Amino acid sequence: MHTPEFAFEHVVSNVKTQAQRWGQVPDPVDNDYGTWNAYDNEYWPAEYLIDAQGVVRHVDFGEGNYALTETLIRKLLVAAHPGLKLPPPTSVPNLTPFVQTSPESYIGYKYGLTYFDSLATPAENVATQYHFPKVLSSTTWALSGVWNEHAEEATSVQDSKLEINYGRKTSISSWAARAP
Repeated sequence: MHTPEFAFEHVVSNVKTQAQRWGQVPDPVDNDYGTWNAYDNEYWPAEYLIDAQGVVRHVDFGEGNYALTETLIRKLLVAAHPGLKLPPPTSVPNLTPFVQTSPESYIGYKYGLTYFDSLATPAENVATQYHFPKVLSSTTWALSGVWNEHAEEATSVQDSKLEINYGRKTSISSWAARAP
């Protein structure tokens, strides 16, 4: 079940297109948050494995634990269909990082972001000049140049750059964004 976090995810054709792009079966879209709310969910991703009788057998939040999830799904399938012959388990490596990573970063005024610039306050749908700070703290990011803030995105206007400090000693990266 896919519960949209952003406006573009509410469009079912967008979800189907991306699923096909990645060779996956598209999830049903929970646009009204019915399933999300029924489980009092707070996380993307959240995993609930439910047996054939409707009993929740496993709950997990966040990325990772994929081999365990597959094992549990296989057990639930066999329990529901005795004698079922399943294909061999997959052997996809778990690439979930287990070291410090930067938190999710969202650009757009809807999410109440802190821009690491004491001179600028994000303005809704108005071009604003930003300046990189002298020091960019670990696992943070900053903008410079002129950006137009929207609810769930920012549009490059002029001399726009984004700098991210991933939190490692040599990890400061900067990208220039092209104006439309």
